[in-house]
Amino acid sequence: MARPGHCRAAASAWLPLLVLLLAAGSVTAQTCLSATFTGGRTYLKCNQLPVLGASLHWTYHAENGTADIAFRAQSGSSGWVGWGINPTTQGMQGSNVFVASQDASGVVSVLTTILEDKRAPTLTNVPLTFPVPVPASAEYADNAYTIYATVGLPNNSTSQNTVWQAGQSSGGTILPHPTTGQNMLGVQNLDFLSGTGTAGSNSRLHRRNLHGVLNAVGWGILIPMGAMIARYLRVFEAADPAWFYAHIACQISGYALGVGGWGLGLKLGSESVGLTYQPHRNIGIAIFALATLQVRTHRKCSAPCNFLTVPTFSSGVRSVPAARQEEQV
Repeated sequence: MARPGHCRAAASAWLPLLVLLLAAGSVTAQTCLSATFTGGRTYLKCNQLPVLGASLHWTYHAENGTADIAFRAQSGSSGWVGWGINPTTQGMQGSNVFVASQDASGVVSVLTTILEDKRAPTLTNVPLTFPVPVPASAEYADNAYTIYATVGLPNNSTSQNTVWQAGQSSGGTILPHPTTGQNMLGVQNLDFLSGTGTAGSNSRLHRRNLHGVLNAVGWGILIPMGAMIARYLRVFEAADPAWFYAHIACQISGYALGVGGWGLGLKLGSESVGLTYQPHRNIGIAIFALATLQVRTHRKCSAPCNFLTVPTFSSGVRSVPAARQEEQV
């Protein structure tokens, strides 16, 4: 098992990495909250949307049931982005949307349309079925479109089925968006009052939550707990050898859960083409590498040993009683 002093060092090494992991996890929220807009516009709430590098910012006005919104999404200058509300059901068909794009001369404009046919919608500029008190506008800067609009929420309800999308254009003509990957996940039920949103694809949301739980429990709780057990409980004779088996149980189960969460994160990352949370990814890889290195040190014995063998002199590791005797001398 671990040599004397190894667990103390392991516990110390984990602390800064766990702090960095928590900091990386907040990058997404900070990106949303730190966004700035032209014309001195400010918004009270925002959501970093789960796909297409998009975010939604808004201020809800309860007195008249309207919301000022700013929708921002990453795109090349030859692309287009869109955001809207479906007043009747969840999904693209029937949605009332704002679409921002550039013409051949680089002028940014917004059209409003209703997606009657989800397979081949006609992007005719028509009035929406809900009020738009102020004409919508858009801008393109820093490789992102931003759509500004004020909407009267359908049926005076704060809970709305929202949609967003992105694609390419050619010579000012808007082309159909891809029908795979992230482009099929731009649906969310949003409460404009509370700010809570439920993704249209519960499967991906569930996997993201599971990824977070597995990593938090594995890397953040069990492995540090195992290190602390070995560091502090081994000095008590009454805890010998129970401390060792508790230490091993925490290390093995923590590593297994962490690897599961890490693998799930790689899978989610492979599905998010064009969207990479680089700090979070790098810190996750570093934690996985450190945990693997720590687990492998348990195998470095000069004589046959395994995870279920209490360390002794014969296995090339000092026994706890021997270590206590040295300390007493």
